[in-house]
Amino acid sequence: MKKILVLALALFAFVVPSAAARPGALDSSFGREGKVAWPLNLGATWKRAATAVAKFSDGGAIALVGDNLIALNRDGTPRRRFLRFGLTHGPLFLGAQSMVDVTVDRRDRVLVLGTVTSATDPARQGGLADESIFLTRYLENGYPDPSFGRRGSLITDLGLRPPTIDDPGSHTLEAPALTRAGALALDARGRIVLSGVTVKREGACSVPNRSDFTSDYEYRDGIIARLRMDGGLDASFGQGGLITIPESLSVEDLLVSRSGDAFAMRAPASECRSSSAVERVVKVTAGGLLKKRLGDDREFFEADRTSLAVDRRGRALVLWRGSQIAEPGRGLEFLHAGRLRRLLPSGRQDRGFGQNGTVTLVFGKRGFNPSQVLVDRGGRIYVAGTPPASREAPGSFLVCRLDPDGHVDRRFGRGGWARADWGRNVVVGNPSATLVGGGRLLLAGPMSNPRLRYDTGAGFARFLIR
Repeated sequence: MKKILVLALALFAFVVPSAAARPGALDSSFGREGKVAWPLNLGATWKRAATAVAKFSDGGAIALVGDNLIALNRDGTPRRRFLRFGLTHGPLFLGAQSMVDVTVDRRDRVLVLGTVTSATDPARQGGLADESIFLTRYLENGYPDPSFGRRGSLITDLGLRPPTIDDPGSHTLEAPALTRAGALALDARGRIVLSGVTVKREGACSVPNRSDFTSDYEYRDGIIARLRMDGGLDASFGQGGLITIPESLSVEDLLVSRSGDAFAMRAPASECRSSSAVERVVKVTAGGLLKKRLGDDREFFEADRTSLAVDRRGRALVLWRGSQIAEPGRGLEFLHAGRLRRLLPSGRQDRGFGQNGTVTLVFGKRGFNPSQVLVDRGGRIYVAGTPPASREAPGSFLVCRLDPDGHVDRRFGRGGWARADWGRNVVVGNPSATLVGGGRLLLAGPMSNPRLRYDTGAGFARFLIR
């Protein structure tokens, strides 16, 4: 009887902690109480560092923060079998480079997308430099994959013609390549899909009814390309593997649905020197047919940062930052808020989602800066972000969970919100997020932290979601 009682108590000891760790709690099996901070020399522009995170099949993850790749095991320790003890940084090519996105394929190979800039002959090019897309694939051990591109890397302008440059002296100079990376995704067959922009012409620009004039405006087109697994263009997609989206300042937030349709956020080039952050959702079918926008002409999103997700029913969720009136009747005081809208597969707004198709998310009295939206297999929605930066309050990562109808799931965390605090005097940037399996959600983002070497670095927080 005593042996049975001892065994029962031992089992109880294992059961109680897991039962007490409700969805939204930090995962104590990861790092130190669910968090890991990694020092990186991100410099004064740390808050604008490109950030993305992807998962390995064993529950580990790799994050891009600035021009650094950080590989972690499932428990948050450095993935030492990855090159340089879990950290890869420094130039991959001759010339300047900027990484923009990272993903992991089904064989745990890491793909990194970015833009590389190399100097050219100033006399011939008018002082401009070549800008081309680069794509590097690493094996699981962190070494470049020799079966991809040239020694693991591909530098390409995707076969696009160089732009013309209209010189004020009335003659045209031969132009360098000007093709820039935007975002990266993989389809269900493992093919690479990437987005970006290309400069079709560099020259004078004038706006009707305005007297200002510039002679170096970039006329851009957006691009979405699909590559084979070896890096070559997939000729079955669009025109020779490429789709052009006319008059686009940027094409980002790329994702691919299970059916192979690609979705992205496009910022239209509506006028010269446009400062408007209006964005639209574009869709490219698996066969390469472009739909410039979903919904009617009013379906746009005024934001400086957006995120996309697609659920299993093909509905697109669009996240952007808006504002919310704080304390109505006491003056016009606004808080940052997350705005989330769902579009039906036809592109029309889903009026049954949230309140007439849109959800507004505000965290307490501090507001909310949203950065990414995800959808799990059950249709539950996760929105990651931060509260507004403040030296008086702890820097924090935030996650809000909603049910498939757009209502905040108050069983998650505290009142529907989960939080990872980094302490006072810490300021965090926009985190990226990924579902890593086993009922867990991982966030990664840049931070300014006086307790870290260089005073800047990357923070990771993992939450239980079931």
